[in-house]
Amino acid sequence: MQVYNTETLDRALVAYLEVRAKFSGPEVDYSLARVYHKLYQCEDAQTFYLFVMNLYDLPEDHDFFAKAANHYGSILNCDTYARVTVECQPATANLSINGEPVGQCLSRPYRFPEGTYILRLDANGETSEESVRVSASQEKTVSLKIEEKVVEKIVEVPGPAVGSTQTNWLAWGLIGGSALSLTASGLFNAAGYSALVDVQKAADRGDASGRLSAEDDVSSNQMLTGITLGLGIAAAGTGAVLLILDGMQEEETPSGGIEVGFCATPENASLMFGTTF
Repeated sequence: MQVYNTETLDRALVAYLEVRAKFSGPEVDYSLARVYHKLYQCEDAQTFYLFVMNLYDLPEDHDFFAKAANHYGSILNCDTYARVTVECQPATANLSINGEPVGQCLSRPYRFPEGTYILRLDANGETSEESVRVSASQEKTVSLKIEEKVVEKIVEVPGPAVGSTQTNWLAWGLIGGSALSLTASGLFNAAGYSALVDVQKAADRGDASGRLSAEDDVSSNQMLTGITLGLGIAAAGTGAVLLILDGMQEEETPSGGIEVGFCATPENASLMFGTTF
């Protein structure tokens, strides 16, 4: 009887059913009958009271036989009891009936004799309670609901610092760009040299139009060589200056952070983002 005395009724029921799957006897069946009785499942309770009285050849003055017969007699009119379906939200909340903790709500109806019953739902430190009056053979549905608490947590993620991180990216980007620009300058210079050779060849052939076209190519490549060379030198110089300034900076000043909000309920979750300045 330890399980029945120390756990909620729904857990005690599961424990006794597991025991009976391996071992049957008057004590186990009587315990199951009592749990069903307390859970307002009178038909199942009747079944196991009858098992105690009929399956084990107990004399009528045997303790289990006498108690089973007495309780069985108290629910003889089970077929006239009201059927009350209790809908619980959240489903994991614990239900009490007239102060008796029964555990999580059953999916099947509770069988109540005529009278008034106090149904109370407990979850997350909150309660929902309702008084229910039933009459014989009545069918009723009762809904008990506890509003879910929203858990909100704000975590501030520091934003990028104004200083070494940003300056380094810019400086190295300029230096990388200067390398590409200088490479392009070299290519244009080579193309200009090739065009100059073509000018000489056209002059040797006496090809006036070919010479003019080659001279145009020389002029274009010389202009592009100068532009890309200037850009490359300027980018390299700017990048170097920024790296020097970055090395001289002693403090970093954090910029605005990003607030990441997390809202969660047992059924859903969401993220919220915001920026502070």
